[in-house]
Amino acid sequence: MAKEEIDNRILECVSYIIENKMYKSEASYLRILGLPPNKLSDVRNGKTRFTASDIGKILMNAPELNANWIMTGRGNMLFDGDSSYNEGQMDMLR
Repeated sequence: MAKEEIDNRILECVSYIIENKMYKSEASYLRILGLPPNKLSDVRNGKTRFTASDIGKILMNAPELNANWIMTGRGNMLFDGDSSYNEGQMDMLR
C-alpha cells in the first residue's frame, strides 16, 4: 500500500465532499476541519502527506466515506448500506 495511493484516494474523497456537500471552496472545507488552507495543494505537489489525524477529521465530517477503501482501495468509496460496519468504524475514530 503506497502512501501516494492513499493520498490520492483521500483527494478523491475531498473532491466528492466539496461537490456534494456544496462547500464554497476547498479552503472553506479545510477551515471547518481545522486543517491548514494549503494542505490539499501541498499533498498534490508531494510536499506533505495526510496524517492519521487528517484522515480521522475527514471521516468524522463525512461518515458515508469508507475508511477501508481509503486505506486499501478495496470496495467502494462510499458505504453500500451496511450501517453496522459504518457505526463501528466511527466508534473506532472517536
